[in-house]
Amino acid sequence: MITSLITSIKDEAPYIIDWVAHYRALGFDHIVIFQNDSVDGADHLCSALQDADFIDYYENSDPEHAPKDVQHFPAQRRAYGWGQLLDKVAQSDYMFLADIDEYLELAIDDTFSDMIARLDNPDIISIAWRVFGSAGETAFAHKPVCERFTRAAAIFDQGGLRAFKQIKSAFKPTLTQKFNVHRPLNAADHDWRWVTPDGRNIKLSANVSDDFDYSFAQLRHYHCKSRAEFMVKMLRGYASHGNKKLPQIGLPAFHSMDANDVELPFKNQAYQRGRMIAQEMREIPAIKTAEDDAIARFEKLAGLVEKAINKNDIFKQAVTFRADLTQYFQTEVYDKL
Repeated sequence: MITSLITSIKDEAPYIIDWVAHYRALGFDHIVIFQNDSVDGADHLCSALQDADFIDYYENSDPEHAPKDVQHFPAQRRAYGWGQLLDKVAQSDYMFLADIDEYLELAIDDTFSDMIARLDNPDIISIAWRVFGSAGETAFAHKPVCERFTRAAAIFDQGGLRAFKQIKSAFKPTLTQKFNVHRPLNAADHDWRWVTPDGRNIKLSANVSDDFDYSFAQLRHYHCKSRAEFMVKMLRGYASHGNKKLPQIGLPAFHSMDANDVELPFKNQAYQRGRMIAQEMREIPAIKTAEDDAIARFEKLAGLVEKAINKNDIFKQAVTFRADLTQYFQTEVYDKL
């Protein structure tokens, strides 16, 4: 069985190695990373990882470099559409879309392919988020997010501003070319076999599954991280909705997603394998140098963002990003970086 994983990133360099290592430990054959408009050195780190054959990396800042069919999409949707057109992905048995703040945790199976085989090769499998909060951290630290943030939402908590149990899906690439970042579109209108990790058949018309059994698998979603890191998230915006539609990035969004009710350390064998793989990756000089440079640049970026936001108390003003702040951040952050 051949499996492919696709993600899209912007200014998330500190998280790349640990995330790639985790999914390599889960047995994914192809890990495809699209990067757009990063200023934190993510592009150099991705290049180093590609040179060492850990990932396939595609520069996604200029839409004209993408296939014509997807050039008109916002960056994240363009990446996923482009990714499915790649030969490696198209020829895979399954493709999975996950953000770099999402870690798949399997409780019953050792690898992703083991789970698919246990479920008898469904057309679609959807895994629900388990939202993790800030655990009270306010500053960035260069340590694995799974070890920094170990507190999550209670099982019964459905969320507020954003639903906590949104799903992400793996599916057969030959199934459809119409999908959003959560699931194939119109899947409920077909006779495709669509299941959860516990083997239940589902038909969803939205991206939320309120009735979800976490005892087989969950997608750890580190949406907030620390307050300082969330401010960087605020600056980079909402990649799937275009530059003029950037919702849920102010203080109300942080508080609504900052769930810390349950202690859930990540200690299974797959995660431990991932930590060993990450160590091996960092022993390669070109990768270590690229990551060290990116960390320093990210720390500077985070400091400038926090200073700029605190200067005018922007973080508390609204959920939705205001278009008139674009020039302000250009002057106060990017020009000083």
